[in-house]
Amino acid sequence: MERKIISIDISPESLDEAYKDNGGVMWEHNAVKLVFTIAPEYAGDYRYYIEYRSAIGAKVRTEYLTLDEATSTVSYDIPAAMSSLKCVECLFNIVNIDNDGRTVQVIKPKKFYLEFDYSPDTDNYLCRVNDFSVNALLEAIRNGTFKGETAYGDKEYSPGSLNPQSGIAVSQALGLAGNAVKASVEGTAISVSDVSPLKHSLKISLSSEELSDYSGASLIVSGKNFYNNLEKEEYKNLNENGESVSSDTMNVSGFIPVAPNNVYNVNFCCNWIFYDENKKFLRANMLYKNSAKRVINVNESATRYIRFSYHREISDGSDIQFEHSVMQSAWTPYSGTKRFYADSEGNIEGALSVSPDMVILPDASGITVNCEYCRDLNKVIDELKNAINELGGNVSV
Repeated sequence: MERKIISIDISPESLDEAYKDNGGVMWEHNAVKLVFTIAPEYAGDYRYYIEYRSAIGAKVRTEYLTLDEATSTVSYDIPAAMSSLKCVECLFNIVNIDNDGRTVQVIKPKKFYLEFDYSPDTDNYLCRVNDFSVNALLEAIRNGTFKGETAYGDKEYSPGSLNPQSGIAVSQALGLAGNAVKASVEGTAISVSDVSPLKHSLKISLSSEELSDYSGASLIVSGKNFYNNLEKEEYKNLNENGESVSSDTMNVSGFIPVAPNNVYNVNFCCNWIFYDENKKFLRANMLYKNSAKRVINVNESATRYIRFSYHREISDGSDIQFEHSVMQSAWTPYSGTKRFYADSEGNIEGALSVSPDMVILPDASGITVNCEYCRDLNKVIDELKNAINELGGNVSV
């Protein structure tokens, strides 16, 4: 059978344009070859690789690909892991290793999409493969023998061992995703809803085309609800200078960490006050009691905290929700909000996960956050089971 060749241009003019093509038939791996034509400025002592996400959302990164100097091309045979997907988004990367051993990005990754066609046997093959893999996975979890890659590193936690962050025996937590699957998410504002219920360390790094030194840059790691009812001041009000004054009808929130260049929403009308990093008053936004305006636009670059006051007859504070959104959503309890600072290279140390909903916001525009965390294994399994059932498969465990 003659192999299909997909040619993709890698040049300064083409990097901003996403490429899309048909990758052939699903599961017919090694039947299609990707050939990247490398412009002269990108052909040299560089490293080349491809990234994409698997069917369960895990990031897949190829080994470094070899440049054919005679033709100035890099080739890659599409594997089964890629052709098993109906549609896949890929990134072609070029990096360099500097004198200090650090990896430096040479180009903005070239984005390309591949779509694969069903063959008559595709559904049956998908069902056979996934029936086996999911049933084996569920059986291993039930027996306590599953060892998944987690954000804690390469160490394996056997049943009965203690998780170093929570002190919970893994054998007691298997039903709560004790062995979670590592996932990666990236963006200028991150929101995920499948975080493992076992608290764990996050691996976070910052990147920006505008910054070379990230010293002082910070970000917020929070649950969906930013408001901590335990830090409220009872029977207080905030005046136009941000000072607490006595009142029989008002409560005042504690200092809530926020990130500028973001929009927040509170689920009822309130007055709010803006503060800088040292909790020094910046400005007030005083509203009437029955105002319908509930969206808070934090656009001052100096803002790091806000406080708000609210009428006791409207709420005792137990059902307040302050969230990163322009629309209200269903109330969830407060589960943590903290600010963390980056080192000069953009790495964040000491950040812990917030389950099940986690929000990560940098304090300046133009900063991209990459975060590795542990997914809730039960949610991963549910996604696989639903996919198999839709294809007519059978999950017996």
